[in-house]
Amino acid sequence: MNKKYWFYIDSFVHISIKNNDVLFYNPYTGKLLEFPGSENNGIVLKRTRQLLSPRNLRVIRLTAKDLREPALYRFVRAVREYFMGDLLDTSFSTSKPFQMPPRVKIQREVKYLKSDEYRSVGENVMDYLAEITIYLNDACRQQCQMCSQFYRQVVCCTSKQPAVHSLDITSLKKLFNEIKGCNLTDLNITGGDILTYPYWSDLESLLNWTNHRKIFYVHYLNIVEHFNRLDRLKGDNQRLKIPVTFPLDEETFKKAWESVSRLKIDATFVFIIQDNEEYNRVEELLSRFPLASPVFLPFYNGKNLDFFEENFFIDREDIEENKPSLRDIYINSTVNADNFGKIILLADGSIYANLHASTLGNLRENSLYDCIFKEMKEGRSWRKIRENVLPCKQCDFEKLCPPISNYNIAIGKYDLCHIHPG
Repeated sequence: MNKKYWFYIDSFVHISIKNNDVLFYNPYTGKLLEFPGSENNGIVLKRTRQLLSPRNLRVIRLTAKDLREPALYRFVRAVREYFMGDLLDTSFSTSKPFQMPPRVKIQREVKYLKSDEYRSVGENVMDYLAEITIYLNDACRQQCQMCSQFYRQVVCCTSKQPAVHSLDITSLKKLFNEIKGCNLTDLNITGGDILTYPYWSDLESLLNWTNHRKIFYVHYLNIVEHFNRLDRLKGDNQRLKIPVTFPLDEETFKKAWESVSRLKIDATFVFIIQDNEEYNRVEELLSRFPLASPVFLPFYNGKNLDFFEENFFIDREDIEENKPSLRDIYINSTVNADNFGKIILLADGSIYANLHASTLGNLRENSLYDCIFKEMKEGRSWRKIRENVLPCKQCDFEKLCPPISNYNIAIGKYDLCHIHPG
């Protein structure tokens, strides 16, 4: 008798088909099943396409005769062993089992935004705003190497020579009025040297009004120079991040560490490193200066790709170890998690979703609301995802890899990995 079965793939399993390669991923176990097209897995490709057909909803009928095909049998056995699906005797089910694979959707899809001539009163794109980075000024006495580039890869300070801009308090009042009631996670306050910002007392009044977490960025060289002003950075729901760049002045670093320790400021030292030598220097430094949760951030200087490839390129083992969740996969299908909800305001009033993209407007002329709506509609940064860029769009791992970052853009290479053969 030719016994019949329902063969199904669980709805939580991520399935990808690219260039006849087939990939299954279980987000609960982090396990991957790969069936390269080059290994003559035509039967796997055929059956997977059947499973993904909208009419089948990941459930197809197989017979005992079908399962005598070695390639299909190995495929079904692997799926069961990796807890990605199973066989169900049709005699136990009067009808085909029903599954509804989930779909991701944010509140207002781009296609609706583009088709609507007018925005509805109830629509609130400000709900998407999660983080704002404000550059109060572009003045700083220090002359750090690569100063004009650090902030384009990580949240950091930056300056211009000569300094020409400081955000006027009228523009800041306008900004704070617009973000009233927003679900902001972080409000990053940086510069230049923010301790020389000329409207600090007015700024304090605005900051005291908001209950968002405030994170101040002051370079370690400026900590010592303006020690008497550090009290400005103390307070409930306030944090201090201290960028440390190379070459390192160890004596000044020691004084900065002593200063924040003495004042008991909630501070985190952020080391921006460009090679293994700098990393080893920091490790040695930490053996003598106990720091609470120091942060290491790499920086691409145009000449250190080998450093990134050795330490930061990902491979299959990294993905299995990190176990991207189902939520991660859905987010990677729609938005860039590194950029989404983030806005940057420069000292001249320019508003960006990402500093590698064009400006969305200027705070002195445009509302933050309109700038966010523009980004939602055009999607230059918030919606910059791997399925739209080469070579990632041709890779089965494109929804499992981390989102496109500023490092990808700075390096000019989207596949910072050992996965894609190119």
